[in-house]
Amino acid sequence: MTIRIDMHFRYQHPLGARAPYFEGLSQGRAIASRCGECGRVSFAPARCCTPDFQWHELRGTGRVVAATDGFALIAMDGADNLTLGVLQGSTATGQRVRLALAPGPVEHPSRAVFFQVDTGSCMASE
Repeated sequence: MTIRIDMHFRYQHPLGARAPYFEGLSQGRAIASRCGECGRVSFAPARCCTPDFQWHELRGTGRVVAATDGFALIAMDGADNLTLGVLQGSTATGQRVRLALAPGPVEHPSRAVFFQVDTGSCMASE
């Protein structure tokens, strides 16, 4: 036997130390962290070797490493890690993509952007 319970929550939470990253996403910008000790650049921001890190803006372009239905692992230009992103349309491994701002309001800044095929640069065919 099962019962159905519909639960809806509304709450507010601060963005904390990652606020610049989330604010960048809400503007369609790729804001990464750069470790002050080793220089590693991470998008989304990741822990560093030391608390000394700087915010660093990336171009917002990258390459698809692996893709599945609606999602992809993306190697962002200028970042040392991979990021998981929402895709618009179909893409193939190796294809160039660009960060794009989602239309309309979103519930969370992480949903403010998606990746689309990068047709607007000379790098699109690399």
